[in-house]
Amino acid sequence: MAKDLEVRICGSSYRFQLPPDLSEHSFLAIIDYVETKFENIKKRMIEPDVLKVWLLTALNIAEELFEKKSEYEKLTQVLKRIDLLIAKEEEREDLNIRFSS
Repeated sequence: MAKDLEVRICGSSYRFQLPPDLSEHSFLAIIDYVETKFENIKKRMIEPDVLKVWLLTALNIAEELFEKKSEYEKLTQVLKRIDLLIAKEEEREDLNIRFSS
């Protein structure tokens, strides 16, 4: 069952329905992360326009996501190669004939 949650984001109040698989704690951590990004970008601007700050925040977070996805794909490829090497080594060990008891 979805849970209703009212939160303040950058001074404005919003109501959200959380899906069952998202905890309130996780959702609040996400909001805190986005707000922190927003504030960091806003501080660097001489005359911050709220819409521009939100757009830059979204683009920064999207860039981070793409970087993480790329890292994940690279690590997945490395793990696949490791799995193949382990499988080949195990296969070689199975072919070894042992004469000792």
